[in-house]
Amino acid sequence: KRVTPKVTSDAVDLADLLTFVTSTTPPAAHGKLVLDTAFDLPRGDGDVLDRLALAGSFRADQLGFTSPDTQEQIDTLSRSGQGRPKDASIGDVASRAGGVFVLANGILTFKNLAFDVRGASIRMAGTYALEPRAMNLSGHVRLAASASQTQTGFKSWVLKPFDPLFRNKGAGTFIAIHVRGTADKPDIGLDVGKTLNPK
Repeated sequence: KRVTPKVTSDAVDLADLLTFVTSTTPPAAHGKLVLDTAFDLPRGDGDVLDRLALAGSFRADQLGFTSPDTQEQIDTLSRSGQGRPKDASIGDVASRAGGVFVLANGILTFKNLAFDVRGASIRMAGTYALEPRAMNLSGHVRLAASASQTQTGFKSWVLKPFDPLFRNKGAGTFIAIHVRGTADKPDIGLDVGKTLNPK
């Protein structure tokens, strides 16, 4: 039979949900997840991910990542965003995420994807393939700190004259970015043109 329930949750364990939809052990992330989603699982053979369809919105609080490399990148983002790039006391930073999404054929398509940590906010759109966990996202980062405050020593001194170029709409630093690669090894790149001439 075809299963088409409405899925809502006030605080589901994200790790438990990821265990259901991916084969990765341990799950890539943990936290509390709020869902408002239409769920469609047609009858058929083969992998559940190839048949499962979702459409809705989500919010994840107290978000953390299993991969030490991924979590360290989040910690580094928070340190830089706060203008404290060498502050080792800022670690295991919990983050928040949310957005509107559609899942079809094992690919999540995001609109208005938001990711926030103390000192930094990211807004993106694009796709994430559940297997092999490949990302293709683009958007921007806003930091509370100025560009020069994200660095120390000589690099900070060199960036100081360029601080005005990276300020935009109240942000200390505005950077247009893209994210490729996988969840374990994300490849984050700068889009120079969109950074200097944001719409």
